[in-house]
Amino acid sequence: MTLSSISENRKANNLAIFIIWLVHVSAVIGIFLGYREWFITKTPMNLLLLFIVLWLFHPINSKRTAGIFGVAFAIGFLAELIGVNTGLLFGSYEYGDNLGLKIGGVPLLIGVNWALLVFVTAEIFRRTNLSIWLKSALAAGLMVLLDAFIEPLAPSLDFWSWTYGHPPAFNYITWFIVAYGLVWLYFRVKITGNLKMSWNIYLSQLFFFGFLNIERVI
Repeated sequence: MTLSSISENRKANNLAIFIIWLVHVSAVIGIFLGYREWFITKTPMNLLLLFIVLWLFHPINSKRTAGIFGVAFAIGFLAELIGVNTGLLFGSYEYGDNLGLKIGGVPLLIGVNWALLVFVTAEIFRRTNLSIWLKSALAAGLMVLLDAFIEPLAPSLDFWSWTYGHPPAFNYITWFIVAYGLVWLYFRVKITGNLKMSWNIYLSQLFFFGFLNIERVI
């Protein structure tokens, strides 16, 4: 069975979506019941699950698609590498240990996360009749929105921490600029993906981090 046939199989798609939500809802329930540490330490596994789902159901089944994914990974990782080691792009911060193996102080999964979010948010707006410039801005905006949900939680989750306790405003500006360039490339190359899967991957993460923010406040 090819990746294309898997991605077009309705039962397989529905099963993958069910698994995505099962994992995120289970984590919310588990954290609510007091098993926060156990679930948070499984973050790398969750990101790998989303990556596998994206690879199978986007699908990433051509040299062109894999190439753009690789470019998004490399640019996202390089931006973080520069950011962590110079403080120039995002501010002064460092990564914790909850995101797995690091190179130069940056977890490899961060590059995966950049590429995954580029593909997901770009696909959400791909079918619209908007200009490529506006579509890129909206997709990049979704990426920044998710980052804004994660930032207040990052230190307590041992994802990353800021030297001065919070991210500077230009962190979000730089995030938007890098994201804009990458989703623009996605549109320019005319990649075709899975809209339903993209929405579910994005919303499941927004749901999870949204819950953690509510928990933090109350």
